[in-house]
Amino acid sequence: MPPTVNPWRAAARDAWSVVWRCLAVLTALAAVVAVVVAVAYRSDDLLDGATGSASIVGIMWLIHVAVTLVVGYPVGLVVSRPLLGVTSRAGAAGWFALAGAVSGAAVVMIVQFPPVVWFVLGGVVAGGARAWAHRPIRRRADRDAQAHQAAATPWPYPATPVGEAVDPL
Repeated sequence: MPPTVNPWRAAARDAWSVVWRCLAVLTALAAVVAVVVAVAYRSDDLLDGATGSASIVGIMWLIHVAVTLVVGYPVGLVVSRPLLGVTSRAGAAGWFALAGAVSGAAVVMIVQFPPVVWFVLGGVVAGGARAWAHRPIRRRADRDAQAHQAAATPWPYPATPVGEAVDPL
């Protein structure tokens, strides 16, 4: 990584890239769960079933979003920092999957739920989101490196010492 780029700032950008993708994955999962709940718990009134499932899934989604923002971003920041030079998609996704799995299990253990489901959910969502974010993160890192290299390259013309006349031809 170029020395002109603040490593914590770069890690923060990378962590936000992953967090936004985690939220997108959680939104897609919530939509699927809403449909499954609406179909599984059909009532005589279709509107009651849809409203009930939407409210349950909406509350679950909001809780997951809050936990992702409050816990996931700081954990992602800490995990992103040492991964700044890593070019392996699988390696970076694996570290994020591990961090997401441990974070998910730890959060639900605090509220005394069985951690297995959230261990898997946290690992799959965080690892998948990091794998999805890999290309933009690498492009940003490459742009930063190119900008640093361009800034470090001397001007193509030798500097004229102060006081000397410059021959226009």
